[in-house]
Amino acid sequence: GDAYIDSVAILQWLAAAVILNALAQPLLVALMSRLFDHLASIILTAAVVTQLVLVATLAPMFGALSAGIGVFASQLLQFVGSAFFVAAIIWKRRRSPV
Repeated sequence: GDAYIDSVAILQWLAAAVILNALAQPLLVALMSRLFDHLASIILTAAVVTQLVLVATLAPMFGALSAGIGVFASQLLQFVGSAFFVAAIIWKRRRSPV
């Protein structure tokens, strides 16, 4: 109802973050299963730090919306970071002689 109208924007950010999470998680698992867990931990650490900094920075201006933005940014970083490293590993293995 009308009492929840202010939460619509937050839920939109969170819904988009869930989609990114669904794409990022298999890539992170692929990195970890191929013994690149150190790369996965770097990606996850950067994502957590990014989320915390964004929420702390944006909270005075946007309130609860900053949490949605922070979660989205964190998931975006996880997806982009893991996709980059998976692509780089595949590219390197295809270029190296067997």
